[in-house]
Amino acid sequence: MIFIDTFIETFQFAKTNFLNTYVPDSRVRIPLQNFVDAQTAFAKTMTKTVDDYMTTEVIKSVPGSSFKM
Repeated sequence: MIFIDTFIETFQFAKTNFLNTYVPDSRVRIPLQNFVDAQTAFAKTMTKTVDDYMTTEVIKSVPGSSFKM
């Protein structure tokens, strides 16, 4: 999951850098930056949720596993 978080951070940093470079008006840039931050939080939450779910399902599918949640 570290790889996925790094990819998300890299992609979102590029968006932030674009905004800081090409949108000089802070009245426009700040709401756009807030949107990028919300996208980052959403993407990280989704990847963690999927990772947790898939890990749980894989462990439960192992014969003889005593996994309890």
